[in-house]
Order: sequence, then structure tokens, then C-alpha cells
Amino acid sequence: MRAARRDRKNREYGIEDESAVGVYRGFSTLEEDWDRFYREYPHLYDRFAVSSVHAVHELQATIGFTGTRVLDVGSGTGKSTFEIAKYAEYVVGVEPWVEMRAFAIKQQARLGIRNVAFVDGTGENLPAFSENIFDHAVSVYGVPILWEDATRRRRDCDAFIRSCHRVVKPGGYIIVVSTTPGWRPDHLRRAKPRRYSLDDLLGPHGFAHRDVAVVLDYGSVDEALRTYGFIYGEPAIDYLLDRQTPRLNWSLRIYVTRVPRN
Repeated sequence: MRAARRDRKNREYGIEDESAVGVYRGFSTLEEDWDRFYREYPHLYDRFAVSSVHAVHELQATIGFTGTRVLDVGSGTGKSTFEIAKYAEYVVGVEPWVEMRAFAIKQQARLGIRNVAFVDGTGENLPAFSENIFDHAVSVYGVPILWEDATRRRRDCDAFIRSCHRVVKPGGYIIVVSTTPGWRPDHLRRAKPRRYSLDDLLGPHGFAHRDVAVVLDYGSVDEALRTYGFIYGEPAIDYLLDRQTPRLNWSLRIYVTRVPRN
């Protein structure tokens, strides 16, 4: 009975082949296989990425997108793009993963949002936008610097910043949102932190930063398990099940710099 219920729930959540993923305590998991998450499960990523909404709300309150043209780099399924579009005049999302971009385009049609466009591209190699066309550039978990190779990280980060400086108007903001370096979510307190941080890459380019504590609320334990638990795996599933909570603490680090005025 339990297996049948799990199979039914998996089909509801778009997981057709359970043999292709792991199972822990009755719940499917990718155990942090992010490439598969982006490629095969954009619909679940979209439901998982609630921290992106928190980030946009924080930026709207402090910087303000009202009436502006915004570039959203690494726009994914459009979670941050659509949220920015509630305030901005126009938003362009740049996303290299075709599956994520296709999901975002379908979402846009379903929602009837007219002030958004999605294009193929990466932060370090932006499409051929005109100079000074955007008021601000934002990247929420989208900066292309996750490579293990330090030289490649530095090179791609520098290219991303140069590209943003070219397309953002003088006086406009370039904003990067990521997880606070060294901070670990509740279920990963004992995990080793990443060996590098965005501070090292963005600091030399004049980015200041601040941290914002948020609570990720998935509405129900089942939703949290099948989205957050699906990607973060066994320790997250244990945390959510043992506490019977749909809520997790999180910490955002927001990096900000301005394009110099001429």
C-alpha cells in the first residue's frame, strides 16, 4: 500500500521512473545531482526555488525595480524573473539550460505575463544586447562560477561583471544573490562549507554585501519533501520528516555594486 501511494505521488510530481532516482524513507531523491534537477525536473525546481522570491522582495524593498528595465542572469524557470516583472517595466531572463528556459516560456504563456522575454545565453557571454540598455542586472543563484577550477571561476566571474557593466546604464545596480558563505541549512550543520566564496570573486570588483535571514515555507510537509527533500536528499528528508515541518531557515547574501556614472 505504501509503495503504491508513493508511486501515485511520484506520478503527480512528474517522476515517472522511480528506478532512475534514489529512494529514502519512502521519498524519491536526487541526492544533490543539480545537473539532473535542472535538466529533467524543471517543474520541481520551480516549486523548490522559493528563496528566489524572498530575494526579489528584499531587493524591491531596498533598491526598487518599479518602472525599470532589468536583466535577470541565470533566470532558470523564471521564478525571480516573474517576481521582478510585478514591479519592473520589462525584464529579460537569460538562461543557458534549454529545459529550464522552455519551462519558463510555457509558464509565461500560462500566466499571461507580457513584460518578460527569455533568451539563450550565459552570464559570461551575454547575448548581443545594446550598451546601457538595462537599468539593473540581477543574478539570483545564477552567477556562472561553480567550477572546481579556480582559474575558470575567476575568468567567468570577471567576464560576467564586464558584460553587466556593458549593458547596464551608468548609475544602475549589478546585484548577485547567493547563499551566505559558511552558513549551512538546519539539516546540514555538520557538512563542510564550500572551499571558496563569492566574496573572493566579487569583492575586488567593488561589491558590498549584506546577509538576510529568511524562512522557506513550502506550505506542507509533503511539498517540502518532494521538492526540497528531492534535491537535498537523506539529511533533508530526515529533518523534514522527524520534525514534521514544511519550514526551513535560510540565509541569503546579497552583493551589490553600481555602474560608475560618466
